[in-house]
Amino acid sequence: MAKLYGKGTITEIVKGKKYRLALSAGKDPITGKYLRHQETFLGTKRQAQLRIEQIRRELESGKRIDADKVIFADWCERYMAMRAESGKLRPKTIEQDRTLSKHLLRGLGSAHVVDITPAMVEELYSSMRKAGVGDTTVKQCHKMLKRVLAYAVRDGIIVVNPVDRVDSPKAPKPSRRSLSVADANRLSAICASGAPTANKTAAYLGLALGCRLGETLGLTWGHVELSGRPFVHVCQQFTAKGEIGPLKTDKDDNPVGRIVPIDASTVAVLKAWKAEQRGILNELGIEQGKDTPIVSNALGGFSDHHNFERWWRPFCVEHGFARWVGDDGREVVELVLGDDAVLYPESEYIIEWRDSEGWPCDESGRRFSRSHKRPKVKRHYDGLHYHELRHTHFTMRLADGMDIPTAQALGGWSTPAVLLTTYAHPLAENIWASAGFMDKLKTVKQTA
Repeated sequence: MAKLYGKGTITEIVKGKKYRLALSAGKDPITGKYLRHQETFLGTKRQAQLRIEQIRRELESGKRIDADKVIFADWCERYMAMRAESGKLRPKTIEQDRTLSKHLLRGLGSAHVVDITPAMVEELYSSMRKAGVGDTTVKQCHKMLKRVLAYAVRDGIIVVNPVDRVDSPKAPKPSRRSLSVADANRLSAICASGAPTANKTAAYLGLALGCRLGETLGLTWGHVELSGRPFVHVCQQFTAKGEIGPLKTDKDDNPVGRIVPIDASTVAVLKAWKAEQRGILNELGIEQGKDTPIVSNALGGFSDHHNFERWWRPFCVEHGFARWVGDDGREVVELVLGDDAVLYPESEYIIEWRDSEGWPCDESGRRFSRSHKRPKVKRHYDGLHYHELRHTHFTMRLADGMDIPTAQALGGWSTPAVLLTTYAHPLAENIWASAGFMDKLKTVKQTA
């Protein structure tokens, strides 16, 4: 509640028509500046007196005297500073707030907080989508804007939060799938064949352990036992920010982690890669030890999420688990000069030509250069995601008859709900195998 001094002043600017109204609330204890509400009023002197009494009631009921002067950009910065100083949030959360605030400031930065309306908020979301911002980011911005303006309501800048009257944007849930048994076998065979590499080993472990990508990248040789009763101890993850952190769970961080027993095939893959990696590291003058990451980069350190994805997507496209598509939905294919393009009509495919040495060129064989520019084709990845290996692993575990509590423990969930509603998918092989139910029923009846 504002503490007002005096009854306010009414200064006549144009006789009988125009007045300047002013009210003072002393000094702001934080900034030390004088707080003063001032506005110009058109009307009679009696109407001006009624207006200044109305302003007084508004201010005494909780409205800040400087509410009309607060710019959204300044208020947003103050909100984020308050969050950072609380000490209750992780640096990653504060960094995410700053990233989201950039979207908010582009549309509302110069606006006064008291002037923000639901229509302005909806227009902001619309402009973000037109600029190519994803639905998930738009929803996150909606949540942050609601918090920022709720803070303004608490401080008396505004009486009602305009975001409360805006429907929350819907972010589509990613559609995850499980590989078929045949595709899972084919992928494991590809990863286990040929010369072992860090990335192929990571792909194999995703299928064999059902781990998230960060958990796989966070494994070291000290977490693996390859003799006796072999197992992998999943107890940490390597985050997308390049940090070692605790496991991601659906409730609490689990400092103990989980033990995942492994079979002979997985032991063989790990032993082959361990020997190969030892030779690579020796050439770099690095000794392989228990703290050495299993999925190592070129310098023997932890492999980056983005670098792995840059390998993963072309790998999946090359082996038929994914494809590239253009903005218009047509599939992008790469052909070498001399290949037959008849099988790829323009209505369904975008052809990118390469010469015998692998350089991009046009259909006539002329390489693209500064003077001969390559047509821009925006590619979108459409296919297998690494996290779907986790879906595949637990779908097949359950289909193989594993009980739910055991699968829950291997996956690291605190309740079986996520396992059953998100990670368990029907297998086509089992669906077809269910045929003949009535024949079996008749056999049971006759036996009885």
